[in-house]
Amino acid sequence: MTRAVATDAGGADGGLRALLLPVLGEWYAIELASVREVLRRPAITPLPGAPPAVLGVLNVRGEVVPALDTAALVGLGGLGAVPYVAVLDTTAGPGALGAGAEPRTAILDRRAGAPEGPCAIGRYAVDELVVTLLDGDALAVAASGAPA
Repeated sequence: MTRAVATDAGGADGGLRALLLPVLGEWYAIELASVREVLRRPAITPLPGAPPAVLGVLNVRGEVVPALDTAALVGLGGLGAVPYVAVLDTTAGPGALGAGAEPRTAILDRRAGAPEGPCAIGRYAVDELVVTLLDGDALAVAASGAPA
């Protein structure tokens, strides 16, 4: 099952539109402009010998896309089950970030401190949550194991 995602980057109040990804009890965000779609129950094919942050690959409308372990990329260990992925377009090509539950959209307009962790570019308050905004391009580089 797929769900298309709106791609306008700015909110009406000037905030940043983002897709929020729940990952092992923490919330992360990706700029909505880089999100192509969200897939439910993706069929991920494991890749022997792939870097630890690469879960495998999936077929997205005939295109082979690497599926990335968001938890591993942000230093939380492994995601385990991957009920959802967000398919991104990055400068390194398409990639899919795993989420532990259904992602949702939000406007990021209230800063909540300095970024913490790998690939983090900001922290924001969204309702009762503190969300870490991630750099999709940096995540793709980190997953490949190549130096940034």
